[in-house]
Amino acid sequence: MLSTDRFRSFSAICAIAMFVIACSHEWARGASPSPERLLASYKSWLASTARATFRVDCVARYQGFALPAGTPIQESTHIVWRDGDRWKLQMHDTFRYPRRGQVATGEDVSERIYTNNSSFMVIQDPAKHVIRGVVANLDELPESQRRQTYSYKHGAVYGYLDGNDGLLLPAVLEDSTLTAHFEVHNGRQVQVLDAEGKWGIHAVWLDPAAGYIPCRIEQHKVGKDLLRADMPLTSYVGDGRFWPKHACNAMHRTVEVTKTQSYSGTTFPVAMTLVDEERFDKDQTVTVTTEIRFAHVNLRPDFSSANPFIVSTPIPNGTPVQVDDHPGINYEWRDGNIVKSMSQAALANLNDGKLASSAYPLGTKLMVALGLVALALLTFLFCSRLRSKRS
Repeated sequence: MLSTDRFRSFSAICAIAMFVIACSHEWARGASPSPERLLASYKSWLASTARATFRVDCVARYQGFALPAGTPIQESTHIVWRDGDRWKLQMHDTFRYPRRGQVATGEDVSERIYTNNSSFMVIQDPAKHVIRGVVANLDELPESQRRQTYSYKHGAVYGYLDGNDGLLLPAVLEDSTLTAHFEVHNGRQVQVLDAEGKWGIHAVWLDPAAGYIPCRIEQHKVGKDLLRADMPLTSYVGDGRFWPKHACNAMHRTVEVTKTQSYSGTTFPVAMTLVDEERFDKDQTVTVTTEIRFAHVNLRPDFSSANPFIVSTPIPNGTPVQVDDHPGINYEWRDGNIVKSMSQAALANLNDGKLASSAYPLGTKLMVALGLVALALLTFLFCSRLRSKRS
């Protein structure tokens, strides 16, 4: 007699086998998968990963004119907590860049928190072990800031690709013309969702036997394909530092998932490769290849006992805080909170009229009036006596 666990495993295997057989029959008949159903399945997989914790290690290697071939321009270790639109990232990044004909190195250690309506960032000096800066948004977080939560290398898992104005891939697909087809990829039968529109050409390889995880993503842009809502590719010119200061004429990106693992019944990437290739006028090409590794993945974290979405970096009282959405007002860190600096509090009192120069207390006004009357009386007596002496 089969145990409960064995029965469930056997049932799952049978279900997958029946699905593969059904797909094979559709393929044999020349049928195509439904683009709308595929997009819905992709969104469903994304939703299953919206609550997670993991560590991600990245190494990005550069191939171009500015640095020796294969130079690691970024080496990163990020610890990530995610609960829908709430994120926390503890980040340690090492950068290499060209400077005066040499390869220079920089380092950045930071903690970043994004919630539904605010953001908070603490940047540290790793050499001196001091706070380099604190930056926050206190009011409703602008959409551009919300999109930044995905803009790190691990964002490719969630459909973030550079060159789409911060839009996640489902939004780009919905704004495109969709088709779909079957294909064998790395020995597995997958379903490919193809999209073409103002954002260029995109394709997503989805594995139905693994919950429709995207096992490969491609992006291709040329000509007037948009990079931003107000900027076509033809307007993009390299910065002259990592990318040649020429017009870009083609952009190609691929995300290849090379290893997966099942966590709590959901398949998630363990390793993936991201390749960014940009071609410029005068036959110059820059390619950045990033190897991404995930570890300590938990897709069912319990955030009820302890809230991770708070700052954990020790910040000394009095540390200045730059609040981007409150320009012109000085803030500081005080006992775990962002407060107005003391000098600003005094200015606020002035603005509120509490210490305004025209707002004298009533007692002061009476004293001044009595003094003026006494002065007038003394002046009158003095003038009267002077006239009497003359007469």
